[in-house]
Amino acid sequence: MNNKHLLIVSLALIVSVTLNVVGGFFIFAGVQSVEELPLGQALPATDSPLGQAAAHPQQVVTNTVVKQMTWETVEASSYLDYIDNLRRIGCPEKTIRDIILADVNKLYKTKRRAASGQKKFEFWKANAMFGMGMDKDNVETMRELNAERDELLKQLGIESSFESEMSLILNPLQQSLGFLPEQKQVAVMKELQGIQSRIAELSEDGSADIEMVWKAQRETEESIKGMLSEDEYTGYLLRRSNTAHQLRSQIAGFDPSEEEFRTVFKLKRAFDEEYGEIGINLDLLEEQLKAQKTLNEQIRQSLGDERYADYERAQDYQFQQIHSSLKKADLGTGEAIQVYDMQKVAQDAALQLRGNQTLNEAERRERLRQIRNETESAIQQVVGTEGWEKFNRPSNTRWLQSISPNEPKPVPTEQPNP
Repeated sequence: MNNKHLLIVSLALIVSVTLNVVGGFFIFAGVQSVEELPLGQALPATDSPLGQAAAHPQQVVTNTVVKQMTWETVEASSYLDYIDNLRRIGCPEKTIRDIILADVNKLYKTKRRAASGQKKFEFWKANAMFGMGMDKDNVETMRELNAERDELLKQLGIESSFESEMSLILNPLQQSLGFLPEQKQVAVMKELQGIQSRIAELSEDGSADIEMVWKAQRETEESIKGMLSEDEYTGYLLRRSNTAHQLRSQIAGFDPSEEEFRTVFKLKRAFDEEYGEIGINLDLLEEQLKAQKTLNEQIRQSLGDERYADYERAQDYQFQQIHSSLKKADLGTGEAIQVYDMQKVAQDAALQLRGNQTLNEAERRERLRQIRNETESAIQQVVGTEGWEKFNRPSNTRWLQSISPNEPKPVPTEQPNP
């Protein structure tokens, strides 16, 4: 079927982000203080001896009672004592380093996972996948744990390895899949790594066939679906599907609740499964546009008129630009809406002026300049000095230029030399 697809940029971006995250998947590790570290948690005690020879100790005839050496006799309540015990039994320094480093990493892998699990991954928020899910508080917590681990290793005189340092890289993908049991997390990760390899093969000549990539993604989703329960698979789609990624990119300023996000996602997912997620099908254009109108009406009925107006405004690229710019100045959705409304009013007024045939060209230019100046002044009052500095960029103020262009700066005339 010769289907031509448009608007494939969003899919390419989503695929790129997914592959970059999968490629950067590393196990977490972390730190505790020397006094607090319960070694029994790090290396569980076992009745097995430290070496093979000790597994069947020879019966030595002696007057001295020989205590069999096991991990219980080597482990201690602190790492410093643990290291001393390892040295007493003749353990090589490199082996000691490897044992202690692995033990520290194991302990703090658990601690980091517990810290990450304290806050629910809020997949319904626009910034949920920024850095693929790491919120500010979580990043700060992980940074503190890394600092503690570094201090512990310094106290112990142990230098970390490259592999150990790489394990400290924040793993937002693990957080987004944290609702799954650990074994299923690993299984899903393997599938995502598999599609990474497949797409790499499809891109050997430097470009990928979009339909082939799309097919590979669908096959991967079907494979993952077979691993999970119905609720788990829905949770996966809410976090990792193209539909969810695209929806999150279009809700800045809409700020949906979890229930609202689930409602809109369910409707959009059904549409995407019917008509594809990679753009408009030219062969079915009329049918698809009709279905899009039906989808919008279903969303309006589900959200109500007021919330649908918020949702619809969030789809406007100009509003997204305004919202993003003001966010950099620590301003919120309220200010962004005010600026957006001012833009609409100014543009409507300018349109009416241009159609007013009773004005001559000079009068029209002057009135348009007044609209621009008044609008700029009103925006500055809403956003403040810092907000205006962040907002006053060509990409944000091009519409003001279209109302009334900047006056050309006078060219200085050269004064003749006396």
